[in-house]
Amino acid sequence: MVETTGLKVQRGLERRFRQTENHLFSDLPFPRPCPSQNEVPLVLVRDVINEPRLENCSNRHGDFFGLYIVQQGHGVHVIDGVPYGVARGDVYLMGAGATHTYTDSGGLVLDAAYFTPSIFSAPMQRYMDVSSGFLELLSTDAFERRNGRSHWIHLNPTMHDTIVGMFMELRDEWECGGEAGDVLISSLLFRLLVHLSRYEDEARAEHSGKKLSGKNRPSHSAERNSVVASAVHYIDSHFSDPIRLGDIASGTYLSSDRLTALFGSVMGQTPRDYIRYLRVERAKLLLVTSDLSVSSVGANSGFSEAPYFSRVFREATGMTPTEYRKSNPSGARK
Repeated sequence: MVETTGLKVQRGLERRFRQTENHLFSDLPFPRPCPSQNEVPLVLVRDVINEPRLENCSNRHGDFFGLYIVQQGHGVHVIDGVPYGVARGDVYLMGAGATHTYTDSGGLVLDAAYFTPSIFSAPMQRYMDVSSGFLELLSTDAFERRNGRSHWIHLNPTMHDTIVGMFMELRDEWECGGEAGDVLISSLLFRLLVHLSRYEDEARAEHSGKKLSGKNRPSHSAERNSVVASAVHYIDSHFSDPIRLGDIASGTYLSSDRLTALFGSVMGQTPRDYIRYLRVERAKLLLVTSDLSVSSVGANSGFSEAPYFSRVFREATGMTPTEYRKSNPSGARK
């Protein structure tokens, strides 16, 4: 049901936020501090999501990728009408053509790199064309396929520090400008993406049951984060469907009780709480961006019974769905 309403939600977002902006890379309003004669197609920016220019507005990326590294806080990144919970440790790519906005940010801070494929040399592009990790990481239709968010990675703390260090090195060269810097910039971005693609390969191998040994074996903390990331992947892809804790646990090879304990230690809430949270966020979005009936909103958000939907929604927002819709008028409804 989420798939069939995606286009309607996207159009509703555009009407609701009125500040919807369509961007080509050449239109990006973030100037390079010290531009050189030979500009490279890369823009780096730190986004603090509680800034008015970023909340309650919608943007479409026309011809460029966005790489996001969550530095602190948490929030919801709505991409093509689907809400994704994000928090520190998350790294993800958004393909060209996607429309997105942020909601319910709690001190969310991201480092973002916007770039076009032309930044990479021919040898780099040939490597990317044959690397399974790159193909998963840079998949432009990952959001359409909804197949486990292969473009999304939850990093363990050690790897997060490594990736942040690489990003800072890239930013230093980007800010300095000059021909030497421009030569280095594409290589530094490529190195960053190589590390992420390898991490994606290793995570996929771990989830498939392959054993790692010796110095490549992840620490207990890394294993815990990997298990929780796998559970989050599953929930984010299935929260609007009937979903049981056993379904989530079966993909992590843990008991339901053990998964609940690990999930709570990383996310600060149980899997059931996280599912309800995403369903309520989806319902809030549909209420103000579509003309669906309240019962249809509940069904499309994963609530099987209208009374249960109303009760959970009121507990989360302090209002009934109807009251919430009236308090958030939108041009999406007539």
